[in-house]
Amino acid sequence: MELPTGIPMTGILTESVHLNALFRPDYAQSAGDPDAAAQLFPLTAAKYLPRVLVVDEERLVRWSLGEMLTGAGYQVVDAQNVREARAAMADEAHPVDVMLVDPKLPDGDGLLLVREARHRHLTCPVLVMTSCGSVDTLEAALSAGADRVILKPFDLDDLLRLIRQ
Repeated sequence: MELPTGIPMTGILTESVHLNALFRPDYAQSAGDPDAAAQLFPLTAAKYLPRVLVVDEERLVRWSLGEMLTGAGYQVVDAQNVREARAAMADEAHPVDVMLVDPKLPDGDGLLLVREARHRHLTCPVLVMTSCGSVDTLEAALSAGADRVILKPFDLDDLLRLIRQ
């Protein structure tokens, strides 16, 4: 592929005042002038990425949820146990927007984390992910403060729709 001036294209073009000055005469007056360039290409603040805390002892579950959520525009923090999840919940500089919690963790009860989140007045949605679909598990999760209970294995697209709600 060749550019309009006959220069062969060897890579991907990037939007810059200098490059556009070559092909767009109206941009030429801004080349080398940061104030004029700022008017043509204003900087915007970085987009806020909602933060999702994924708490599960299974590495593959954390990885697959992390990949899916990151690809969907979320910042993901994963925790493999109660200790790591508490540290993430305590980070006031980076609040959690959604929590995904497995009730069975190697160093404690995931439902205790849900209670602690509500005790800290975290108002984010909390989804409990469990492979045990008993009525007792459902009632325990909801009474701990969970907004929803999701049965494993679950469809990632369905989970993403729940998180976006």
